[in-house]
Amino acid sequence: MASPKNTSNLSALKPIPSWANSALQGIVYWVGYRDSYYRHHLLSESAIVSELCNLINANMDQENRLYCEVMYQDLNCTENELKQKRADLVIKRVNTTQDAKFQENPESKNEGKEPPKEFIECVIEVKRFVPQQARYHVPSTGKQYTQISKDLERLQKFLDKQPDSLRAFCILVTHHIRPDKFITENGMARKIKEMNGVPCRVLRVWRAMHSVKKRSSVENQPQNRTHYACLIEVFRSSPKV
Repeated sequence: MASPKNTSNLSALKPIPSWANSALQGIVYWVGYRDSYYRHHLLSESAIVSELCNLINANMDQENRLYCEVMYQDLNCTENELKQKRADLVIKRVNTTQDAKFQENPESKNEGKEPPKEFIECVIEVKRFVPQQARYHVPSTGKQYTQISKDLERLQKFLDKQPDSLRAFCILVTHHIRPDKFITENGMARKIKEMNGVPCRVLRVWRAMHSVKKRSSVENQPQNRTHYACLIEVFRSSPKV
């Protein structure tokens, strides 16, 4: 008797995107660099998104294109509650051969020819996670987790009516704090399958620590001396049986 087919989204993980390793290791080094000069001033989420744009763009495949602050209604989104919201980052793929020919002959547009089509490869939301500080109007970690949950839910609703090839990620960048719901005490990705009903998984964690005089393990380092970035992939709703 043949075994039933496993339809779980989590059962067949795709590889980590090619840009992720260099870009996310780079962002935590950058956070540490900024902190060494301006340790009393927290980085804004927009500053983190801006630097991520530079790092992802520098490490993407040649056929990829990166776009920032894209309206969901421009991403073939049919959910009314999402149409007026923006995705932080969107990566699209284009046929480089056709694109090169079009760039060499821009007059072809006047001849009625359209540029090569771009296909959405992934949608990314970026979240900052920092210690609560009234001075900078930073909410409690509980409220920050709620904001992360809303982003994950938004990505799931968007994914549910998109092609299977499209992926969605949440990039969480921390400053002097470890988000224990996603990262273990020894700095590794926590094995989760969902957050507040949204199927997701922490694919990998990157970190940067202040230098210390004596060699010691990650778990012996003070938590407020480490910056983290984690890549969370969001999956579609489980099919109803």
